[in-house]
Amino acid sequence: LKSPDTLAASTTWVLPSSDGTGGQVLATNGSGTLGWASGLAPTGVAGGDLGGSFPNPTVANVGGVTAANVAAGANLANASTHASTASTIVKRDASGNFAAGTITANLSGTVTGTLNGNASTATSAGSFTGSLAGDVTGTQGATVVGNVGGVTAANGATGAGLANTATNVMTVSTIV
Repeated sequence: LKSPDTLAASTTWVLPSSDGTGGQVLATNGSGTLGWASGLAPTGVAGGDLGGSFPNPTVANVGGVTAANVAAGANLANASTHASTASTIVKRDASGNFAAGTITANLSGTVTGTLNGNASTATSAGSFTGSLAGDVTGTQGATVVGNVGGVTAANGATGAGLANTATNVMTVSTIV
């Protein structure tokens, strides 16, 4: 070992009593005692997905998404519920189901399960299983519209038929 050519003061370093193992470095405790250490803690400004400085950097990004957004997403997912609650993520139960009072959605593909209540708008349905209840009843291939706007389908059809046969001629028992 050789000391620097100039020293500000006399310094004594105490070497360890034995040789270190492969990969260890000679480190000081700041009071002149040297010892073997396995690797050194990083220092300086963190980079990449880390922010701040070593030895206490913070996670700044995860896969290009800010850590704050990742944490917010995790909190929303952890607060998810099986019930339909406004502005929350809905998770399915172990059977793949969830509970909801009203669902507004654009559905495509195959819809399965039991439908209860009113189906207000449907543009198409490829197939479904189970029974329907409410204004639309029956099963696939035997679906029956029971009510339209609170009026029985039969009365609605009768009214439509009468309206379609209306005439501008004064005829007894017809709509003019």
